[in-house]
Amino acid sequence: MKYGIFSVCTPDWTPEELVPLIKQIGYDGIEWRVFNKVRMGPAWDKLADFWSKSRSTIEEETFPQNARALRDLCDKNGIEIASLGTYIECDDIATADKIMRACADIGVRNLRISPKAYNGSIPFQILFEKSYAGYEQLDKLARKYDCRILLEMHGGSLSSSASGAMRLISRFDSRYFGVIYDTGCVLQEGFEKFGIDMLGEYLAHTHVKNMGEIIRHFDKNGKEKYISSACPIWKGRYDLEWFMRELNKINYQGYVSFEDFSTDESNYDKLVHNIAYMKSIESKLATSI
Repeated sequence: MKYGIFSVCTPDWTPEELVPLIKQIGYDGIEWRVFNKVRMGPAWDKLADFWSKSRSTIEEETFPQNARALRDLCDKNGIEIASLGTYIECDDIATADKIMRACADIGVRNLRISPKAYNGSIPFQILFEKSYAGYEQLDKLARKYDCRILLEMHGGSLSSSASGAMRLISRFDSRYFGVIYDTGCVLQEGFEKFGIDMLGEYLAHTHVKNMGEIIRHFDKNGKEKYISSACPIWKGRYDLEWFMRELNKINYQGYVSFEDFSTDESNYDKLVHNIAYMKSIESKLATSI
């Protein structure tokens, strides 16, 4: 397996500090978080520290002119840019074009572009049709720039499950469209036992994180909720040994990319311990064949 880091979970370091650090620890690649905080407005400052105080986030507006320097930094340290974790929606064609052109310039194929979010205010079918129409336009750009558009399996989106993602993109060529399987997100919405098997050649990238036990909680208004919080990847409800076994079954060639928001350990210790844990699973599976 190839192991990487999604830079959203490494807020302590600048890109110049982070790239040599992860190389030293043993990682193969990085997935850069590319974000436009101006578009988000005042809500930016209300986000948790992983998001709002990150020193390794790449600004969307300046990415095209800084892309070459970022690629050179990674090349110098022997780190591959596995993907861009953008926050572009599928109907924002102008922004997608700009970022995809920059990807083509530096030889990065994968970037996340999300379907429309679902919150119940707009019917599913309308959002689905808007999302599909957006991806039809993006298909032309993907072929032009030789990029691969990734949909993340994420709660609240039209691609929260493997089935949902495939409903959107199965008519497109898997060379230009793929899915990000997220072990933490599917615990909250979208787990299907056949999900990885079903995705097959469309499985382009993975995010590894884990969630703890579900607990009963009452909010400040006394409303009952059941919640689960981020926890170390070896303590959570998702069976990561099963996950690695499923990846082997489909001969997965992409990245196992960590997106760990747990706070039991420092961000540095997580970088060290997470890759060691997943490699121990990989070794265990190899000796059991």
